[in-house]
Amino acid sequence: MTLQEFVNKYPAFALAFSGGIDSMYLLARSIQLGAKVQPYFARTQFQTASEEKEARELANSVGAKLKVLNIDILSNPSVRANSKSRCYYCKRHLFSSLRRAAQADGYIFLVDGSNASDSPTERPGMKALDELGILSPLRLAELDKKQIRHQAQELGLANWNRPANSCLATRISTDQEITADNLQRIEKAEAALHAAGILDCRVRLRDRNALVQIRDSDLEAFLAAKANIVAQLLPLFDQVALDLKPRAGGANAR
Repeated sequence: MTLQEFVNKYPAFALAFSGGIDSMYLLARSIQLGAKVQPYFARTQFQTASEEKEARELANSVGAKLKVLNIDILSNPSVRANSKSRCYYCKRHLFSSLRRAAQADGYIFLVDGSNASDSPTERPGMKALDELGILSPLRLAELDKKQIRHQAQELGLANWNRPANSCLATRISTDQEITADNLQRIEKAEAALHAAGILDCRVRLRDRNALVQIRDSDLEAFLAAKANIVAQLLPLFDQVALDLKPRAGGANAR
């Protein structure tokens, strides 16, 4: 099924919109093909304020008005426990809430930006989407990440080449409880790295210690700003270490 065929079959739908390249391309291209699309952004403790701001700006750039839904994801004990199934419980909670909001606004169908590069074995949250009847047009159109980036570039989308992102919960070791404090410390630490020009990075939490992961190409920038970065990170964690194995990045990097 092509995206045009999807739009012909589903001319109006709600979109779970993160502002990432996949959901942004799906929004822009669907509008271009004539669909009526309402994007929804889930505001949770797992997203940063900058992500919401960027998502709103991106939606506005293609003439869509973003709706923001407040969801207390940490109210779900299965999510807080952070087991290997955390992503499943999180997606189930989020998309159930988004679906209710969309239906209340008159939208029968809710779609997401999963694409052909997303593996169900690597993304357990996809099981929850299937259970809830969430549609994934990019997967149905068999579009992978490389194709989406190329087509997004052709459309002139501002985020066509942005590094892949993942929620803050992915920074915390499996079975270590997720707390608001832990998430806030990670967000502050990564903001310090971003301010130094290191955009594709992760600060992994191991108990109360931080493991900083950056790309090989950002090592020079990190060393140049090391004193300032360390000064901002040390008050947040017991210990801070730099992972000597370079961050790989890629379509499914988390």
